Amino acid sequence: MISKIAQLCTVALSFICTAHAEERLSLPAPFLNVDGSKPAGQENRLVFLLPSSGDAVVLYPRSREDGSKDLNDVIRVQVELSRHVKPSILSQAARDSADPGVFEYSYILANGKGARKSAWSWLFEGLVDSSSVTVVVPEKWAFAFPRVATKELPVPDYVREKTVLFRALKVFASDGSGSAQIALGVEAGTQLGGLKLRSRKRPGLLDVYVQGGITIPEFPNEPPEQVYNELGEVIRSLYNYQHTFCFGPRFDEHSDALTIARAFKVDLGRLISAGTLNADSPFVSNGKTLLSSGILGMSRIRAWAESANTAEERQFAAMLLLAFPLA
Repeated sequence: MISKIAQLCTVALSFICTAHAEERLSLPAPFLNVDGSKPAGQENRLVFLLPSSGDAVVLYPRSREDGSKDLNDVIRVQVELSRHVKPSILSQAARDSADPGVFEYSYILANGKGARKSAWSWLFEGLVDSSSVTVVVPEKWAFAFPRVATKELPVPDYVREKTVLFRALKVFASDGSGSAQIALGVEAGTQLGGLKLRSRKRPGLLDVYVQGGITIPEFPNEPPEQVYNELGEVIRSLYNYQHTFCFGPRFDEHSDALTIARAFKVDLGRLISAGTLNADSPFVSNGKTLLSSGILGMSRIRAWAESANTAEERQFAAMLLLAFPLA
């Protein structure tokens, strides 16, 4: 029964949570005034955001030959940031037929037609370490996109170790922070399949943070170090900006039924907020009641799963059945 439902529910959680991500993020740079002037109290800053596009703009005085600054000759350089992507992920999970204790997760990574950048960096949060998850990347991906050379800038601690940023087709081990990064270029309006994760961890909802590449332009008249410091702060903050979900390895063998049920109840709320599930659906309201009850027999969960009407509801039910400890 479990495998049958899972096979029928290989549908996409293909939604974009840009608004949800923006609510949690305040970029560490002020916006320029509409007339292009610096806002009051920010005269000493060199990096700002453009109100029209949200991209960064760098403003700094040209250096004279004697090393002094010409305050009347201000260099202006625009930097297109990495958030102009429209990611979605189709995820599928199934037990390994040879070893039912192993789960294989398959993904198709997509970038919507309205994206202005290729989606290069896909950060799957919650993949604890390389020993618990095996990553399989098709060799054909190595010929899909060229590498992109960029100027190195500061990155968050949780992706600094063992990570090369903004290069296509690299798989990175975790640095112990609980995340693993897969960097892959997916152009606007295209998708790539074939990514697989194998793990003994049961499925649950994972956060995925996606970025496009950032090519730092050649600055004329070498800018002060302050430019790189302020620009680095903006770029670091973008790791939590463009956000979506997928199902992936989450619960280990020590996770009991009650722990899993509580987590799936929280995930129901998150998917309602994202607009993926309908709060007024009988499936959703009954699911909240079931997952809060503490009475979690497999027969009750199966009966509830059969009431799913939409593709998203069916996948949510299928993943819970796969995640639930076998009797």
